[in-house]
Amino acid sequence: MLELKEFSRIDWRGTAAAIQRLEDEKRALEESDDQLRTLREQFTEIDKQYKAADGQREDASKRLGAVQDRLQQTQNDRHAALEERASIPEDDITANNALLEQWREQVLGEHSLELRLLTTQQKSMRDALQGKIDADEKAANRLREKIVEQMQRYKAAYPVETAEMDASTAALPEYCRQLKALRDDDLPRFEARFKELLNKETINSMAAFQAYLQRRRDEIEERIRIINASLTSIEYDRMQATYIELVSLPSADADVRNFQTDLRDCISGGDERGELYTEQKFLQVKALVERLNGREGQADLDARWRIKVADVRN
Repeated sequence: MLELKEFSRIDWRGTAAAIQRLEDEKRALEESDDQLRTLREQFTEIDKQYKAADGQREDASKRLGAVQDRLQQTQNDRHAALEERASIPEDDITANNALLEQWREQVLGEHSLELRLLTTQQKSMRDALQGKIDADEKAANRLREKIVEQMQRYKAAYPVETAEMDASTAALPEYCRQLKALRDDDLPRFEARFKELLNKETINSMAAFQAYLQRRRDEIEERIRIINASLTSIEYDRMQATYIELVSLPSADADVRNFQTDLRDCISGGDERGELYTEQKFLQVKALVERLNGREGQADLDARWRIKVADVRN
């Protein structure tokens, strides 16, 4: 019993000492609390700055990688451009540079080429050039169609000379060779003279044809006059002292009268300048001659018409 009481007293004293130490530490910690808070705040701020700096470092690293990639691509493009330029004749480069400068002025105006804007400026130039190419292509297609149309007309007018030639732009060299031959022969120089003589001779021939018909008519009129002169001495009715007389009257047939009118129109009048040998007169004569000769598909009808209108007895 005595020993237990002594142990309890000794333990209590150790506990009191421990409590005292804790209180001393508590006071020390309370005194240093402001310093800890300050350190924690500084640590938090430094941690934020570190993370931000680390993020900036990663962004900078990515940008640097992108710049390096662009630099490598630019170097590759430059190398390829230099190789391509070396393969182009110097005269072509000079001519193309002048042409590109003209387009630069039209598209970019006063703005000069800048490396940082090169992609945008290149796109603007390409779009403008492509628009020009498309417009020129449409114009070329229209011109190609007109050329083919003229080829078709030429082939229709000269089937023998163009029998082995196609109406296509691929055959253009053949047409050019024929054109050169015509120019070398200087045939266009005689075209106006030939046309004048053709018109003149054709119209004059029609005038001679009308004069021939008129002579035949005059011969019949003269024969009628001679016959009438004889008939006046022969009494037809002694009581009334009459005699017979033959009278020629113009035909009332529409075909005959129209033919006489057409024939007269072919060789009379003229244009506003009084010119008789005109293209219009030639076409009038041509139409009349074709009917006299017999038109395709109407040969029998034209033959009957010709017999009737060309018979001077009518």
